[in-house]
Amino acid sequence: MSLRKTGRAILLEGTSQTINGSLGLGTYAIGGYSRIVGQFSGVGSATFQWNSQQVSGTTLVASSIPVNAGLTVFDQVNYGGRFMNFAFSAANSANFTYFIVGEPAR
Repeated sequence: MSLRKTGRAILLEGTSQTINGSLGLGTYAIGGYSRIVGQFSGVGSATFQWNSQQVSGTTLVASSIPVNAGLTVFDQVNYGGRFMNFAFSAANSANFTYFIVGEPAR
């Protein structure tokens, strides 16, 4: 089944992306989604960060999780944010494949 048929949308994705140090992934409009979910698979280690924003550039909530070798998933409920900024930091020769999906209210 296609993600589009379920109303989900891939916000960003990367395949075999090597990260050293930090990498900003950009700011995305998330106002139409009730939750943001993602999956990471790879080797190495990094910290994945996301900031929920009402107005682009003004942070409401900042969160982060460690992403280590193997599979890591995350699930963030959207509490009224209209934008979300994503980034990797503290990466140590990490090579990850990942995707971040916006899921609409049901």
